[in-house]
Amino acid sequence: MTLPSIIGILHEVLGNWFSNAERFYPVCDLFLGSFYNPIPYPRLQFLTLMQALESFHRISSSDSRYVNPDRYDEWRKIIESAIPTEVPEDLRISLKGMLRYGNEHSLRKRIKAILNGLPEGVRSLIADQPKAFAGVVVEARNDLTHHGEFRSREITDQKLFNINVKLRALLAILLLREVGIDDQTIEKAFSQNLRFARLRSIII
Repeated sequence: MTLPSIIGILHEVLGNWFSNAERFYPVCDLFLGSFYNPIPYPRLQFLTLMQALESFHRISSSDSRYVNPDRYDEWRKIIESAIPTEVPEDLRISLKGMLRYGNEHSLRKRIKAILNGLPEGVRSLIADQPKAFAGVVVEARNDLTHHGEFRSREITDQKLFNINVKLRALLAILLLREVGIDDQTIEKAFSQNLRFARLRSIII
């Protein structure tokens, strides 16, 4: 994003940046770290970007739970009390831990919500089909998180690199919109930036 492209709203943009700095600190910390990490292992980059994206949605969305928290609390207690007494203690603790966060939207739902919330021109920079994009990203995250490796043969190192480029661009778009830069300016900036000029043609 060049200075001349936002000079007319620079005061507003800087004001928004500083007023939102504390709120979005976890997102910016992870996002900027993905650029400046001196040892940018693709898998570490991917997990960092995923965490940043989840944090962004959690911070910015007023609707990131399936049901009213109070109502869920009632159901969670009922479900916990229904766990058979013969279930081993370690498993019982694990199940309760999963239920504690069971009301939060899944990663798949978060990614689709973020993409569907963007206008078509900007969204097309990342994905024409949010559902398919979310599916690939979630599959990669689940494989790395739960198995430590990619079980799907379709997720190659090149594909992971492409996913990282898309995720980094998506986070940049979201943060630029938060500081008040309009979608047309963002779309133009990405088309002129060497790092992201071929963004639409990257296939994952």
